[in-house]
Amino acid sequence: MKLVPLIKWAKEIFEVVPHTRTLQKWCANGDLPARKIGGVWYIDKDAFENSTGNDLA
Repeated sequence: MKLVPLIKWAKEIFEVVPHTRTLQKWCANGDLPARKIGGVWYIDKDAFENSTGNDLA
């Protein structure tokens, strides 16, 4: 498991980065493989890269 700060990850993934609040909502809703540590969201980069994007798979 490789944890990357949410904003750093978003800058790598998106050409136009969504608003920080939107990213945080996605984390809180479970839409992204994320953990909140000390008030900061981190993305599990390995889990994200291994996800298919298909809820049925």
